[in-house]
Amino acid sequence: MKIISGHSTPDTGKMTYRNELRVTYLPQNPEFLDNLTVIEQVYQSEQPHFEIIRQYHHLRIQLEHESSIELTHKLTELSEYMEINKIWLVESEARSLLAQFGLKEPDKLVSLLSGGQKRKLDIVRAIVGKPDVLLVDEPTNHLDIDTIEWLQNYLTEFQGTILFVSHDRYFLDSICTQIAEVEYGSIKWHDGNYSYYLDKKQNEMVDLQRKETRKKAQLQKGLKWLERGCQARSTNPKNHIKRVEELLANSFVVDNKKMDISFGG
Repeated sequence: MKIISGHSTPDTGKMTYRNELRVTYLPQNPEFLDNLTVIEQVYQSEQPHFEIIRQYHHLRIQLEHESSIELTHKLTELSEYMEINKIWLVESEARSLLAQFGLKEPDKLVSLLSGGQKRKLDIVRAIVGKPDVLLVDEPTNHLDIDTIEWLQNYLTEFQGTILFVSHDRYFLDSICTQIAEVEYGSIKWHDGNYSYYLDKKQNEMVDLQRKETRKKAQLQKGLKWLERGCQARSTNPKNHIKRVEELLANSFVVDNKKMDISFGG
């Protein structure tokens, strides 16, 4: 997720993005600048509209501490620009979302927020940015039931692409349309939600167990053949031996065995 969002670089290969693709990353533990206010934190991304809004709030705070004709003039010009380009709609949506999440003091410092409030603030930041691709790590962490339900409804109607990691089975069943299974060095995609994935996985395991049973029967037969003396019983024993070696090397079922390690003195 960090590589896709640009927060980390891959050891090998490269990432290729579509032009003007907006990717927003919602980490499990958001990092904030404690000297910013709630409303300022909402606009901490590279979007052009956000840069204009950041300038506006910076000038507004400056004007509160020092009265200046020059600052007032700049603020007025910026406000008019925002009106013409409908940037105020972004500001209006941000304040509305903050209020819905119980963050009713937009000028409050981020450092004074609780963990749950910071999580809600980061959700607002991600949503207001109108991303094409939304990357979410453990979306239900630190959230109350009402906020989780709101987020589920929002993500269900989201028009872009969502990639998320979650241990919340109910959330997975409610939101996801595909499961990416990362196993044994490869990724396998399964259409459907988590319950469908579990049913399909169970059926696959039953099928693999049957194949493994047949393989063991073939292997047993091959080993008995070797014990009887392959040279005397086959005109081309090398192929037969190779087949037995393949049966020994390959398995349809990989056991997920636990390993106990004892650390001595």
